[in-house]
Amino acid sequence: MKHLLFFITILMVSFMALAACGQGTSPNEVDEGSEVEETTIEEETESTGEEAAEEGTTEGEEEAAVEEAAEEETEDIEDVTEESTEESTEESSDEAVQEEETEVDPAAEHEDNNESSTEDTVPEEGQEEAVNEEETEVTDEEEGVTETVSLYFSDDQLMEIYREERTVDAETESELPLAALRSWVQGPEHENLVSLLDENTEVQSVITENGVAIVSFNSAFLESNLGSSGEMAVISQITAIMKQFGYNQTKIHINGEEQETLFGHLDGSEPFSHEGGEYSTIN
Repeated sequence: MKHLLFFITILMVSFMALAACGQGTSPNEVDEGSEVEETTIEEETESTGEEAAEEGTTEGEEEAAVEEAAEEETEDIEDVTEESTEESTEESSDEAVQEEETEVDPAAEHEDNNESSTEDTVPEEGQEEAVNEEETEVTDEEEGVTETVSLYFSDDQLMEIYREERTVDAETESELPLAALRSWVQGPEHENLVSLLDENTEVQSVITENGVAIVSFNSAFLESNLGSSGEMAVISQITAIMKQFGYNQTKIHINGEEQETLFGHLDGSEPFSHEGGEYSTIN
């Protein structure tokens, strides 16, 4: 449009100039000139129209191309929007499923936690008890055990057996019988009581087999100068000492070995049972 107006303006200016110049010419010349000018104007008009048409066509094509591009962009945007909508819908569905699972899971997790905590509590309690027992054993081993026990001795006439209280120390409670017997071989504290054993007698060990206590002495035990009444008194004193620790039967070994006879009169292959009653203390 701008080019068209520009050319029209030029034509008008040219026409006015020619008109001014043609005032002195002849009518024929004027007619010829007019005809020439009209032809020129027509040609220019036609060329201008063609250019305008071409420009219009170009502009129309450009506008059409722009519209097509806009339509394509709109379609792309719509496609993207649809895809986004579908993705959003899928995400919403996934979130809804996750929320449902989350709503269900806490209860299950709570139950699982309760079960696991219950399962963990039982072993922990058992472990605590085991630890406490181990600590108690360690404490007993470190501090030792002190206990008042009953020892038994004959009077100087070998007529009666009397009880004498004695405090003994042991590393553990299971070693109290050994500690009591070792205190016994050292003799009584009361002046009216006597020991019937050889002074070199030693208690080597005390073990248990099938509920029977096995006490091992050294060979000096058999060298004790005893009569038949003295032999039975010694056996009664030993079995009475062991009975307070829960042993109803006691077997005597020498140097860890079983003996066929003891003192030449007693059967050493069988355990002895405590047959006496309660013994009193001497005044």
